[in-house]
Amino acid sequence: MEVLLGEDDFSRRLAEKLNAEFVKINTYIFPDSELKPVIENEDKVRNRKVLLVMRTARFEPSVSNCLMKIYFVCKILNRLGCEINLFLPWFFYSRQDKKFLPGEPESLKDIAELYESLNVKNIFTVNSHLYGKENPLQGYFRNIRVHDISTSKLFADYLKTKNLKNPVILGPGTGPSIMVKEMSKLLNASYECLEKERDHATQKVLIKPPKADLKNRDVIIYDDISASGGTVIPVFNHAKNLNSRRIFIALSHIVTREGVEKLSKLDCDEIITTDSFVSEEPTRFTELSLQIIF
Repeated sequence: MEVLLGEDDFSRRLAEKLNAEFVKINTYIFPDSELKPVIENEDKVRNRKVLLVMRTARFEPSVSNCLMKIYFVCKILNRLGCEINLFLPWFFYSRQDKKFLPGEPESLKDIAELYESLNVKNIFTVNSHLYGKENPLQGYFRNIRVHDISTSKLFADYLKTKNLKNPVILGPGTGPSIMVKEMSKLLNASYECLEKERDHATQKVLIKPPKADLKNRDVIIYDDISASGGTVIPVFNHAKNLNSRRIFIALSHIVTREGVEKLSKLDCDEIITTDSFVSEEPTRFTELSLQIIF
């Protein structure tokens, strides 16, 4: 990559790692909440291969603001004759991958069409909500090549420093099953994906207890995302009630203030996540840098 476009030190450090020229984006927000992203020096990106890095903030502004920034910046890059590659650590709007109830949008399909219209060549993301599923994220794109990167090795390498005793990996539901299997292999650990039922009208989740004997074992709860904590917390409670030795929670993305607050109250040994989001409170959990895996 010749040029890396980004907004913060995360992007600047990634540019150094990739030996790319860093060009900053400054965003101006008007009183009516309209935003205007500005490339500091457009001559540095003209007719070049560009990696646009866009992390959204965990709290404010919203992912929709980030989407508008992507739209405007890509339009600028198209006019400047650039090859556009996009790094979205968190692929927002991927959770609505199909229509569940009447009147709903097909959000992921619609967002994919938007990126296609912006002439993006490659999208790099981390454990999208469709990672490892039968219909992966790539299936929603025609011309864009999607690179959906797993955090399994990143987390496993860190957990190997914890002197784990007879570890078992628990996944909330079958969604993260591929991730759970990846980590179990890397840690030489057993695993179980718990049965999960979700009411799409109320969004309430019921997770059944694990069948495995967890007594005096180190438990790692591994999932791609926690929004409200609604899937992770029941698994934690099951592990706690079954007399686990230690409990680690590994989450590729923690996306909301509510999730941060609820997870912070758990009496677990450690919560591990990544810097996929711009975080106001990086010390609340252990944050591993995605620059290691990019």
